Amino acid sequence: MNIKIAPSTNPPKPEDMLEYIKELNALDVDYIHCDIMDGKFVTATTFGADITKKIAEVTKIPLNVHLMVKKPKDVKQYIRAGASIVTIHLEAFEDIKQVIKTLLKIAKLGAIPSASIKPNTPLEKLWPILGYVGMVLVMSVEPGKSGQEFIAGTLDRIAQIKKKLGELGLDDVLVEVDGGVNNKNIADIKKTGADIVVVGNYLYSAVDRGEAIKKLKK
Repeated sequence: MNIKIAPSTNPPKPEDMLEYIKELNALDVDYIHCDIMDGKFVTATTFGADITKKIAEVTKIPLNVHLMVKKPKDVKQYIRAGASIVTIHLEAFEDIKQVIKTLLKIAKLGAIPSASIKPNTPLEKLWPILGYVGMVLVMSVEPGKSGQEFIAGTLDRIAQIKKKLGELGLDDVLVEVDGGVNNKNIADIKKTGADIVVVGNYLYSAVDRGEAIKKLKK
């Protein structure tokens, strides 16, 4: 089965965003990855629920809203804007109970709850919340900046997460990989069992984006 592709809203410029999304409608992509940054959790700043809603209005492709924000409590606005998946970062919370509370809230509001970890966060911090998620997002670069190189050690982290999910009987939980994905490393990523890859700079900078997607799917 082909790995699923989720083009990112980063790096397109704000003025080019909606045209880029419209172009994706004609390509063989499975999700749109909305990178939300507040300038606090990461240094970059992007957009909020208002632009998320505008994206949802020009596409029927499911939206995964990736909240790279400090203390992401207001998840409702993104689900109302059209998010199918809402991803929160473990590192944005001081208390694991607050992480679980937020994941439960996402599920109650009708979206798939998802949790993400940075490259240097120990995987053990993820284990207590696996029963509350529909997806795990594994960062393969430091969040917040497009165009970084894929961190090779991520492959082992993905494999360990897939193994843990299997041990817990949670094989239906998706694993998504975000950062530095391209046609040269996609095969190795797929071997780990990853279900979805986020593609940013590789796709956006491609001369023929349709062909770039085909290379990833192969």
